[in-house]
Order: sequence, then C-alpha cells, then structure tokens
Amino acid sequence: MQKLLAIDKKNESNSNLYASYSFNQLEKNPTLSFRLAEKALEVDPDNISAIKAVLNSYYSAPFYSVIAQFDNELNCLKLSPRNDIIIMIPSRSDNIILWDMHGNKLFDFISKDGSTVDVTFSLDGQYFITSGFNSAQGLFDIHGNLITRLLHKREFIPGIFSNDSKSIFTADKNAIYKWNLNGDLINKIPIPESEPVSVANSSDGKYLVYGNYETIGIRNLTNGAEKTVFGHKKSIVYVKISPDNKYILSSGLTNQVYDGNDSTAIMWNFNGEKIRTFHISNEITATSISHKTNNIGIGDKEGNLKIFSSNGKLIYSVITNQNGISQIQFTEDEGSVYTISDNSRNILRWDLIDKIPAKKEAHNKKITSIEFSPDGKYIV
Repeated sequence: MQKLLAIDKKNESNSNLYASYSFNQLEKNPTLSFRLAEKALEVDPDNISAIKAVLNSYYSAPFYSVIAQFDNELNCLKLSPRNDIIIMIPSRSDNIILWDMHGNKLFDFISKDGSTVDVTFSLDGQYFITSGFNSAQGLFDIHGNLITRLLHKREFIPGIFSNDSKSIFTADKNAIYKWNLNGDLINKIPIPESEPVSVANSSDGKYLVYGNYETIGIRNLTNGAEKTVFGHKKSIVYVKISPDNKYILSSGLTNQVYDGNDSTAIMWNFNGEKIRTFHISNEITATSISHKTNNIGIGDKEGNLKIFSSNGKLIYSVITNQNGISQIQFTEDEGSVYTISDNSRNILRWDLIDKIPAKKEAHNKKITSIEFSPDGKYIV
C-alpha cells in the first residue's frame, strides 16, 4: 500500500512539473505548451494542475499544421488563392517548381526571367505572372506553359489579375498597363511620375490603387480622377483592397535603399481619407484581408501574426516562430489562416475555429485561469 502511495506521489510530482513547464511555454510556444500539458495529463490523469494546463494551452492560441517545409534557400514561396497549389523558387534560380498541398511535385520548369523573385496568381488559380531581373514578365498557365511575355521599361514589375482572371494590370514607370491573356495591351493608363512597387484593383472594376515610396495613388477608372495621399514614412508602400470594395489597406516596408522603419498598416476610403491606423511593434512584411468579415491579418519580420477586426479590435495574436512572414492567406470560411515564410522556407496552417471560442465571445484578453464546479458540469 505504501509503495502504491509513493508511486502516486511521484506521478503527481512529475505531472506538476510538466504542467509548470506547460504554463511557462504558453506565450512563447503554444503548441509546445499543449504537448507538455498532454504529458502532464498522461502521467497523472486526475491531477487538477494537469487538467488546467491542458485547458489553458488549448484555449490560449490556435494550433498549426506544417503544410510544406523546404530545405534550400528560396527566392519566393507562394500559395495560390484557392490554397491548393504551392509555387517554390530556389534562391538565385530561374526554376519554378509547383507542388500540391500533399507534398507532391507537379511541375518543374525554367522561366528564363533572370532570377525570378515573385509570382502572382490569378484568382481562379489557372495562371500566374512572374517578376524578376527582367523587363518582360512571363505569363504562365498553372501547368507551367509560357503563354506570352509582357514587355516593360524596367525590372521587378508589380502586377495583379482582374477579379474575373481575364486581364492583368501591371505598374510600369509612370503608367499602369492593362493586358489580356494573349499578351495584347488593352489600355495604357498614365499616372503621376512614379515607379509603383504594388498595385491592386477593386473587384467591381472601378478603382486602381498603387503603392510608391511613401505614397498611395488612387485612380477612379470611371471618371479618370486621380488622387495621391501620403501615409508611410521612408518606406515603399504595399496596397490591398478589401473584397467588398469598402476600403484600401496599405503597409510600409523598408528596404536597403531607404533608411526608415514604418511599422503601421493604414485603412483608407477611396477618397484618400484615413479610417484607422494599426500600429505593430516590428516592421510589417505581409498583410491580408479575409473574404467574409474583412478581418485584417498583419505579419511582421519577427514572425508575429496579428488579426484585427475591421473596426480595429485585436482578435488573435500568434507567435509563429517563423523567420518573417512573407504571405498571409485566410481560408474562404475563415476557419484557418496560412502563414508563408520565404526565410523559414515553410507554410503553416493555423486553426482559428473552436480553439478559442471563449475568447471570441466573452473575453477581451488572454484567459489565464479556468476553474471547475464541484459537480464537474461547469467551467469558469
């Protein structure tokens, strides 16, 4: 009998130790925290500390799955809009490699773009365009077949497909071009003297928005009205438009040319008026807007992901442990979000449904304690 009591005491002690480690890792690494809590419960299933550790870690943050992990350094890693195709471009390479979400290589071909550094998918996932050390962007179908090249005056051309995936907008020096899928130039839209680094078009076809150094250009395609607004200091500006066409989201990114550090994302209306500013501790490297609720995902160079509601309320905050986030993408049902990192060479999927229901409905800040009722029917 004494021997059994000693074993129980040892199990309780070991369980408490794992539970303590779990609490210590809660903010640094939620997934490790949950694994330690599971171990605490495995050692002593009746230990209240172990049960609390499991519940605390389970409800404190979303969990992730590793969708893809690559060994070599990369120029670019992109996930398609439908979350079914991955494009991977090795460092200092013209090779473009397409994978499915199960790790199967689909195609491997040479783009001849002079070291491709970026790709942009069409919304239907059937085409993509490349950008690199080449003034002629490549337009490819999803099987890697070159359809045509789009000729420009400079390198590193930003581009985006129209909402119906039937045309392409590219931003060259002092002009935005509209192309069809055969590579024919449909329209040349003059813009104030600039060399845009990003471009976005509204899904209703009424507006083009482009980002420059420190400024944002807003072009009304219906009446030709043009507006330039200042929003970011000493940084190049990346822009997006919400799916419902209600607002513009801009973020500033500092590169080697500019001596600055802008860590803000700004929501604008199409009159160029600021609606809201999001302040982040570190330099912003990626943003995204969800499909249904217009939630805003912001990723930084330290691998932190923050998700805000469109009214500015912080909903989720996750430490991804990625070495910078280069792309954020919500699933259509907003139940998950993908974080993609060129530097970490991986894609993670974070579960946002059923993992933090209490935080969604009742708590503004992180849950730090959970208690059971004596009959075990309720949790406070």
